[in-house]
Amino acid sequence: MTTQLSNGAKPIRGTEQVKEAYKKLAEKSLVLLIGPNGSGKTRMTGHTMPGPGFVHSFDPGGTETYRELIDSGKIIVDTQFEKLTGEQSTPQSSPTSWDQYEREFRRLYKAGTFHDLAEQGGWYCIDSFSGMLDSIMDHSQHKDMGAKAGRGTSRRGEVPQRNDYHAQQVIALSTVRDLCTLPCSLVITAHISMVENSEGQAILAAVLGPKGVKEKTPNYFSEVYYMETKARSTGTEYCVLTRNESIYKGKTRMGREGLFNKREPADFTYLLDKAGKLGKDTQWLSKDFERIKEEQRVLETAKKK
Repeated sequence: MTTQLSNGAKPIRGTEQVKEAYKKLAEKSLVLLIGPNGSGKTRMTGHTMPGPGFVHSFDPGGTETYRELIDSGKIIVDTQFEKLTGEQSTPQSSPTSWDQYEREFRRLYKAGTFHDLAEQGGWYCIDSFSGMLDSIMDHSQHKDMGAKAGRGTSRRGEVPQRNDYHAQQVIALSTVRDLCTLPCSLVITAHISMVENSEGQAILAAVLGPKGVKEKTPNYFSEVYYMETKARSTGTEYCVLTRNESIYKGKTRMGREGLFNKREPADFTYLLDKAGKLGKDTQWLSKDFERIKEEQRVLETAKKK
């Protein structure tokens, strides 16, 4: 196979598959949403990301925001990983929630779930990364450290040791890297943590997790947004910080070269449309999309006057 260059030059043989892979990569979004509890991470994902969507929930009770969307058929939520399986004295052979997640993920991958989501313009979500890290830590202490100590029981529930954090980091980062290669769009929500210097001053707003996870996780994503909320007379207003500002290291490739403002409405449908990535046949658009689009048009017009 050959690829014809846009300037009419001689095609380069053997590159057609690379070109097709790049085209598919450009069609999906890789998003890391960072913010505290109640900042709208789950709401923004479920209510504004064009569907269909599939969510693996690691946060107990965190999917109540999705109830209406589940009933409507827009998204499917699997909550079986919200509980850390078993007790501290559970035998070494007992499965952990992370064991269950890995098995279920492999089953879905073989079944073509993620390819079907991609074909329908859908997305996959981990809600949340913080809960996923807890599941991995529980797995590491239960499966590995107890067995190595030769005690026949796990160290589940004990204070984590340095090796536990190392195992957690390796598993978490390799999992994120693999998830970012899925054919469909990916959204991972994460709680926020402030990194302080020796004087107690905040120097970085990062994902909640061990040092290596804080530093490396954002590197895998094309979009890193920080959630912000503002109290208005009409209710809570949600927005996202899409670029660097002080200790907040937001970034966007979708809104590069000034296409996105530093702060944008917390609405994926609006952002995808603004970036020219919203297909004509896209389903399950945000119900506030047209209103937000008109409000932003009015604001941009006023700025130019």
